[in-house]
Amino acid sequence: MALPTRTTIRSYAGAATPTYLTGVIASGWSGGQYIKVNDTSTWYEINFDGSPSTNPLGTTGPFTLVVDYGLSTEEKILCASGVTK
Repeated sequence: MALPTRTTIRSYAGAATPTYLTGVIASGWSGGQYIKVNDTSTWYEINFDGSPSTNPLGTTGPFTLVVDYGLSTEEKILCASGVTK
């Protein structure tokens, strides 16, 4: 995935509910890689005016996922899209 430019549409979550990983993240990047998390049912994009939308996070553009938030091992991962099931 190429990094977004300043004109790329992005997804923004307001205050997404924390969840946890249900699998191991590989120690290196490769195309087509995915990260499986427990529950994203409350992860929705925010409209330009700051109000919640009905679009699941990742519908209109990439978003950032933070793993180990607040710890010395914190990592921010740029995700191309989100898939909810």
